Amino acid sequence: MEVIMKKKEFGEGPLFTVTNHIWYFLVGNFYFWLMNIPMLLVLLGVINIESGDKTILLIITVLPMCPALTALFSSMGKLIREKDISITKDYFKAYRTNFFDSIIFGLIEVLIVTVLYVDRIYLATISSSGILQMIMLIIICVFLAMMNFYVLPIVSRFYLKRMQIIRLSIYYLFRRIHIALSGMAILYVLWTISIRGGSVLLLFFASILCYGIMYFQKDTLIEIEARLETNATNEEA
Repeated sequence: MEVIMKKKEFGEGPLFTVTNHIWYFLVGNFYFWLMNIPMLLVLLGVINIESGDKTILLIITVLPMCPALTALFSSMGKLIREKDISITKDYFKAYRTNFFDSIIFGLIEVLIVTVLYVDRIYLATISSSGILQMIMLIIICVFLAMMNFYVLPIVSRFYLKRMQIIRLSIYYLFRRIHIALSGMAILYVLWTISIRGGSVLLLFFASILCYGIMYFQKDTLIEIEARLETNATNEEA
């Protein structure tokens, strides 16, 4: 009995689970930044995104983030479902599998946000009203939430046509807006803690965010999976 209890404590118990999760968060975050070096260089001040052709620099630095983020969503989602993963194998498998779709959605995101941002600046030059600028800012935030908290998690889990993914993302954005609000709240809290001296949190920042989003998206992804299975059954019949 004592041997069994020790095995549970060190092999299957809470302590083992917590240390495993910390390790997965740390390594997953490392891989995220490894595959996202251009943005890391911007944050470190090596690349000055305010100089030169801002559009080109923006695309170069932001675009690699999408496949890196999708792979982390995939890894953290599997961790939530299965409680244990092979972080290196699962991360890079997801990165390769979802790379093309992630890049396509990333390009769409960068272009649309750039257009919306330019429109916001233009409105600021022709109108002194802050209401229109605030509306544009809200639209940008909603679009970013849809792309990063709905589109990429769905891409990380399912093989669907891009228009299907967009439709599902818009549908669940309005049906389960609390997920977007939760994601932004997590992002705000993590960023605030990091800025105020919790720099060690940066070692786990991206992983914690992705884990939180995938946790909140559990029911959504289960519902999508059930829909796909029902559609497949109906087509076979």
